[in-house]
Amino acid sequence: MPRRFRIAFSFAGEKRDFVEKVADILAAKFGKRAILYDKFHQAEFARYDSGIYIPKLYSEESDLIVPIFCPSYDQKRWTGWEWVHIYSLLTKGDGHRVMPSRFEYAVVDGLSDAAAFVELDHTSPGKFAVLILERLAINEGLPNDHFSKGDERTYPIEPREGHLQEASALPDRTWVWHSSLNPRDAGRVSVLACVETVGAVVLYWWMALQFNKHWLLLSSVFVAPLLLLRSPGSVKDGVNWFLRDWWALKTSKCGQRRRKPSGWAR
Repeated sequence: MPRRFRIAFSFAGEKRDFVEKVADILAAKFGKRAILYDKFHQAEFARYDSGIYIPKLYSEESDLIVPIFCPSYDQKRWTGWEWVHIYSLLTKGDGHRVMPSRFEYAVVDGLSDAAAFVELDHTSPGKFAVLILERLAINEGLPNDHFSKGDERTYPIEPREGHLQEASALPDRTWVWHSSLNPRDAGRVSVLACVETVGAVVLYWWMALQFNKHWLLLSSVFVAPLLLLRSPGSVKDGVNWFLRDWWALKTSKCGQRRRKPSGWAR
């Protein structure tokens, strides 16, 4: 008999922003009803025995369970209840239904050193969604790209908070050339690209004046736009870094801004 949920998330409230982005991507493919994420089922979960009712959905009604560990995961009441039911699946028969992932190399009781995780510190929501789809396909004996094959949509991903980019859902179609960089490093790379472009234009003008070649000076008017168009994304990112990311990084410790978790008290 088919289970109700295709994918179920278990997470501490501190990671809600990240999980919500992943859940939205997967809901676009399967529908919100098929994703066990509390905000998608608020009317149903508002009940007197939710602490008993919800955790059972992980072990009994979910095809793939994705616990997202962090240092506070096993210190929270809700995730503690959920983990009891998830842990009961770690047997030879059902262990494949659990896909462990974590931030900050967190560990929880019950997992040995033999366990492997998806490390999320440098993984975007879009990339993580692709990995989940691949695991779901593997569990069901399908090709890895079964659920993402032919999907031409692009999803927003955020390798670091405050640095929004876009990439294809398919890992081999990713075109964000510095998606793995944090805002500070990406900004520096973009600024260096701008400096390189300006330096090339200045050098061109210097050569024109040095050798008294008026045609060189005149042609530089056309060369400058071409050099800028060579990497428009770098120029744009460099400007954005000055206008937005630099100040954010300066005032908020490299963009590590946190918001209080909303919704269920995880």
